[in-house]
Amino acid sequence: MDLNCFYKPNSPLYEGLKKLFIKKDFFDDDMEQMKKLAKDCHDFWLNQVKSFKGSSIKYILIGEAPPFSEDDVAYVYNPASKNTHWQTRILKAFGIDEESKEDAFAKLRDEGFLLIDLFPYPAKFGEVDHGQAYKELIDLSVEHYLPKLLQLLDDKLNKDVKVAFAMKRFGHHINRVLEKEDGVKGYDIFSKDKLNWKLEKIGVKTYTNKDNTVIKRLSRYENVIADQSGNPNPSLIRYSFKLN
Repeated sequence: MDLNCFYKPNSPLYEGLKKLFIKKDFFDDDMEQMKKLAKDCHDFWLNQVKSFKGSSIKYILIGEAPPFSEDDVAYVYNPASKNTHWQTRILKAFGIDEESKEDAFAKLRDEGFLLIDLFPYPAKFGEVDHGQAYKELIDLSVEHYLPKLLQLLDDKLNKDVKVAFAMKRFGHHINRVLEKEDGVKGYDIFSKDKLNWKLEKIGVKTYTNKDNTVIKRLSRYENVIADQSGNPNPSLIRYSFKLN
């Protein structure tokens, strides 16, 4: 898949990104670096995808986007980058000891786990408002970007694949759209014959870490696996993917 189509002025997704970052001076200055990072990260991700055999992808965690950096590609699937807190938490959820990154990738693949990104833009999403323009960008990605990404996984998805969201700010919006069944264009990719989304609310249930401490400030949705720190929580990953 050529990511350049998502960086062209006539791309609805790119127009949505510009709208979100309209008040940020760094946007134009960082565009070339963003494009380079996006391509590099996508190539690393494709290498991981190609390593899956048959319909072996059983767990998909949707993250926001690869992180922006001025130089090194600090991406989960880059074997040359340092372990991130995200990777450490994911490995812990699957009971995998930290070894070389190549070994970690292989073990996560054997478990059937794959991380995908909601946006093809390594932008500084933490520095913008997550109001209406952000929600519109999510909808545009679901309509224009995620379907193309999932085409690369068509013959690799297990029929009982489970999906979870790494962050509340986009996980909540996607769940609400699906819960209301508003017919927003593109959201059929979460249907049973594709990403197999299920509505499961936490309700009054209590969730604990491995040391039995209660996890606080949870999402109301079980498939949103961020804790109070805003990062993926190993125990919540296990609950969501039914690994316990």
